[in-house]
Amino acid sequence: MIKLKSKPASTVDDVLKKSVITEGFEKLPHVPLNNKNQRLAKKERRQEKLKTKGESWFNLPVMKITPEVHKDLEVLQMRSALDPRRFYKRNDMKMLPKYFQVGRVQDSATDAHKATRKERKKNIVEELLADMEAKQYIKRKHQEIMYSDPKRRRKAQLKAKRLKKQKR
Repeated sequence: MIKLKSKPASTVDDVLKKSVITEGFEKLPHVPLNNKNQRLAKKERRQEKLKTKGESWFNLPVMKITPEVHKDLEVLQMRSALDPRRFYKRNDMKMLPKYFQVGRVQDSATDAHKATRKERKKNIVEELLADMEAKQYIKRKHQEIMYSDPKRRRKAQLKAKRLKKQKR
C-alpha cells in the first residue's frame, strides 16, 4: 500500500494574497492580469539562479571581490611557487573563481602551538610577508631569475616598466 503525502490545506488568506481581487477591485476599469510576461519571469529566474552555484554545490554564493580578496586568490593560484618542498597539482583555472567563501581558521585545543594575536594576520598575503623563510626564498629565486640570463633580465625590466606606465 502506497501512502501519498498530501500538502497541507492552505488558508483563505494565503489564497487571497495571490489573487487579483483586492480592496477597490470593483472600481477598476478592467480586470488586471495575474500572470507575468513569460520572458520576464524566465529572466528573473535566471538572475536568481546566477546568485548561487547551485544545489549540488550547497548554494555557494557569489562573493564580492575586494582588492584584498583579489590578492589572496592570486596567491592561492601561485602557491606552488611559494614552497619548493611542497607539491601542488597544476591549477586548472586561468581566471579567479566567481563562487567562493572565505573562512577563518580556528585554533584547536589539541594544537601544540597556538598562534598569538601578534602572529595572526588578516589574510594570506600578510602572513607571507611576515614569514621570513618565505621572504628569503622568494628573494633568492627572484635574484636567480634576474641574474641568470641577461636577455631574461632585460625583458623583465621592460615588462615592469610597461606595467608601471599602465598603472598611471
